Amino acid sequence: MQQVDTCLYSRAKVDQLQRSLSCLPQGGLPMQLSELNGFLTGVVLLPDNLPPSRWLPKVWGDRPLEAFLALTEPELAVQLVLEHHNVIVELLNEGAEYEAILQNDTADPRMQVWEAWVDGFVGSQTLVPQPWQGLTHHVDEAASFALEYLDSLAEVAINASLFSEQRLNEIAQAAVALIPRCVLEINRFRKSSTTSDPGGNSGKLTKNCDDNVVWFESRTRMKT
Repeated sequence: MQQVDTCLYSRAKVDQLQRSLSCLPQGGLPMQLSELNGFLTGVVLLPDNLPPSRWLPKVWGDRPLEAFLALTEPELAVQLVLEHHNVIVELLNEGAEYEAILQNDTADPRMQVWEAWVDGFVGSQTLVPQPWQGLTHHVDEAASFALEYLDSLAEVAINASLFSEQRLNEIAQAAVALIPRCVLEINRFRKSSTTSDPGGNSGKLTKNCDDNVVWFESRTRMKT
């Protein structure tokens, strides 16, 4: 089991959660720690407050009942997932900082891998039809571009073969720093939003994924 670096989460709880997830049968592709962290972050940020019964089965993978029944301590597994969810709720309610749990690259431990986290985050958006249709550039430009950036990273992961190694390294380095900032931007919108805009669906990209990544990176550099 690969240890992850974390500052805002309990090391003991993270390790316990990681061990519990590693005990799941892997044939159904259950979530591992980084994907789960991204998924739960997305669940918390959704405009709709979903009960655990709506999203918890997704944690166990494509064969949730089989995976759940295979656990020697299923109640503990559920408790650990819910506790991690609640920690993310507390972080985002405070709103001052957020930490994405990213695995270290096995080939280069100095690098962190963002793909699993993004996969989990994007997966949370499938729980509700068009969850962010009210978040447009007109309503909140920064939060809208933050969401588009995360969606763009998912497109990059799917189409990695289309990018040069140098460009992938550049995207990876930027993603590690920008993912928490994107989460905080979307969270700011979530907390301040009191009405829904019936406008277009901001999840639909208007430019190719690399353009979105470049645009958000350059915009962020201008603001720092």
